[in-house]
Amino acid sequence: MLLLIVARGGQNITVIIIIFSNSYFSVSEFLLPACMKKDFFISYNGADKQWAEWIAWQLIESGYTVIIQAWDFRAGGNFILEMHRAAIETDRTIAVLSSRYLQAFYTQPEWAAALVHDADGKKRLLIPVRIDECQPDGLFASLIYLDLVGLTKTIAKECLLTGHWCPTVEKFNPHKVL
Repeated sequence: MLLLIVARGGQNITVIIIIFSNSYFSVSEFLLPACMKKDFFISYNGADKQWAEWIAWQLIESGYTVIIQAWDFRAGGNFILEMHRAAIETDRTIAVLSSRYLQAFYTQPEWAAALVHDADGKKRLLIPVRIDECQPDGLFASLIYLDLVGLTKTIAKECLLTGHWCPTVEKFNPHKVL
């Protein structure tokens, strides 16, 4: 039997692997430096996959690293454990906000994992990016989001990469472009 324990502490990730059977027992522990972590986990609802991939490409083209379900989760893997790994192996979470995202069950633990470590938002560990006309409520209502609704592709990219609101000019929808 294999038991894997992963803990985040300070600047490092501690990984403890315990292997045991009836006659054999082994414990290994090692640290992963924070520099091995990726920059962003892209949290999204499956219906918003094109937006999530567009966001991921913009970040990658600008030199950032990402974890995104569509590219990084493999067939046969455990979805919940993959989400857990993504949450602890990245510095920040981008929540691709849509009405579908806000209603989905599995997206909730993804953004909650980032929010618990940055309840006041000063570290910007959870970055909501609104992609459709939805009204965040509950805990999301207090978070400032990047609003990409109604922006051109160029302006949307600028807003995403600068983290600032940009003026609405012309509508951009990756579903029509991709």
